[in-house]
Amino acid sequence: MSDPKRVHIDVYGTPYYLTVDLSKWDCRREAPHCHVCKGRERVAQVWLSSCTYKETPREIPHNQQMTVLNAVRDNRYELESAFQYNHDHGADQ
Repeated sequence: MSDPKRVHIDVYGTPYYLTVDLSKWDCRREAPHCHVCKGRERVAQVWLSSCTYKETPREIPHNQQMTVLNAVRDNRYELESAFQYNHDHGADQ
């Protein structure tokens, strides 16, 4: 068994960072996506194919929502690669 690929991408100028699920099960439940986190809390989910929020994030101020999406676009390759790796080789639980 290999270790899941961990990603932590800071969103410049905000308190948020981007990460992907680590378990195979979580990655297989939904289309490729990343999570927007603040501290240890997940505050939003972004679909990688379209760089759109799953739901409008009320926790992220409106003026920072586009900054977060731009960070997803700028790092989409790394996020998609980590997501796919974890889909195939991530943690069992």
